[in-house]
Amino acid sequence: MKILVDTNVIVDNLASREPHDKYSNAIFDLIARNRITGCLNTSSVTDIYFILRKTFSDAESREKVRTLLNLFRAIEVAKADCFTAIDSPISDFEDALAACNLV
Repeated sequence: MKILVDTNVIVDNLASREPHDKYSNAIFDLIARNRITGCLNTSSVTDIYFILRKTFSDAESREKVRTLLNLFRAIEVAKADCFTAIDSPISDFEDALAACNLV
């Protein structure tokens, strides 16, 4: 099974943000044990780095992003995906964009 993991869930794990980190830890554990395939939009990587940089040094933030990219499947967002999401019956634009990439 493939799942697209939201930026906030990823940051909850990498920054140990309580109380949500216990749930994100469970997701990361399933991904690490190859029970599920974790996916993330490449467009969220800069946001993740930016948020981590508020708590960690540049080197620590970069290492966390490196680990993340080794663990997750990165999904590119193309212009055509954006148009598909705009026309989607899914009311939340970000969810519709995610749905385009999980096929």
